[in-house]
Amino acid sequence: MKTRAKEKGFNFPYLYDATQKMGHDYGAMVTPHVFVLDEHRNVRYVGAVDDNMKADKVEKSYLHDAIEALLAGKKPPVETAKAFGCSIRYE
Repeated sequence: MKTRAKEKGFNFPYLYDATQKMGHDYGAMVTPHVFVLDEHRNVRYVGAVDDNMKADKVEKSYLHDAIEALLAGKKPPVETAKAFGCSIRYE
């Protein structure tokens, strides 16, 4: 993942949960399963990145909208959305 992040020019940190503790603690079930925290580290959004697995079919960008709302000092318009993706297999 570090190689992919570098190749894609991701401008955010990539964290690796070697013990899987954080995944368990937050309740992550699939990848991606998004958790947005505010400046006080309170979870403010949980769920899918958007409403469709096909980029050309996306109508709602949950993650983007949550981040924009929080940066503007507002409540995210959607606080939870069903996450979808590949199941996480915990050890």
